[in-house]
Amino acid sequence: MDDIAYNYHLRCITLAQTLVPRNLTKHEWYMKSSSFVQNYRAKKVNEEEKIDEERYKNFRTELASDLKELNETAAKGTHELLKHIYEKHPPRKEGATMGSTESDQLIKTVKKALLHYHPDTQSVFNDKKWSFFCTEITKILNAKHELLKLAS
Repeated sequence: MDDIAYNYHLRCITLAQTLVPRNLTKHEWYMKSSSFVQNYRAKKVNEEEKIDEERYKNFRTELASDLKELNETAAKGTHELLKHIYEKHPPRKEGATMGSTESDQLIKTVKKALLHYHPDTQSVFNDKKWSFFCTEITKILNAKHELLKLAS
């Protein structure tokens, strides 16, 4: 029932906004419709976040050993982290290679790895677990990239 009401309230607001010379935003019916639409959208976002949080909790338990190994490798240094992720968890994109880990090329290599493992580029594979793992890799790579930028 809320879905139907949402559609009608949204249509009401849309029609009111098309009447450009007239300002109807101060009317009570407009404010009720506007607040209903905002509340409905917030409720839907909360529902989706709960579902995602539950899914991520399951992924976190399933991938606990991999995440622990990833964090331990990240603590050793950027070179070891890059070698680890490209050897143990290669990117699924064809032709994705690591690049040079020399000190003058390290920032470029980390940027390249960020592109290979960014979750937005992983959505085409329709694997939620892999996408979650790539999100965790990206978080660590972002931190490493910030440290490298500050050091240079």
